[in-house]
Amino acid sequence: MKSFKVLKNKKGFILSQSKGMTIVELLVAMTIFVIVITLAIGGFVAISRLSSQAYTMTNVQQNGRTLIEQLTRLSRSAEEIYIPDSGTLQSIAFRNGNDWVCLKATDNPTIVKKYTDKVCTIGGFSLTSPEVKINRMTFVRKEGIPPYLEIWIILESATPALGSSYDTIDLKTTVVLEGT
Repeated sequence: MKSFKVLKNKKGFILSQSKGMTIVELLVAMTIFVIVITLAIGGFVAISRLSSQAYTMTNVQQNGRTLIEQLTRLSRSAEEIYIPDSGTLQSIAFRNGNDWVCLKATDNPTIVKKYTDKVCTIGGFSLTSPEVKINRMTFVRKEGIPPYLEIWIILESATPALGSSYDTIDLKTTVVLEGT
């Protein structure tokens, strides 16, 4: 890079060419470099955070859709639905043939395969992936012709994204109970 050097003669100031950089030019170049790098790192961090939030929300939504689909299929295909109490309930059992499937809406809702004497026994498998937590799940059976079942679920991420306020979803569906 060529730099100009100011020389003084009888006629006034004259610019002459000389090789090299002045300290001022070096400081300006370093300042511009630092500003560009700072902006690039800030942009990368923002994109990374948005990507993490999008992944978290997509995961919660996919688990919610799968869960609603499972419960809807269980409800529609059940020959009998046993509800321990009326109105809003914390457990529900579905019978298909001789097999009962019990769903417990506890702190960690699970489907329990073994169901005897109208009591949900310990064991079973989780309704969602480990990254998604069921905050609330209720069932309301409404009588009518035909009767129907309202299912209300609130899901949230077990590991929320940093700074994310969109990691909770509220799902509600109504299932017509044709076979019960």
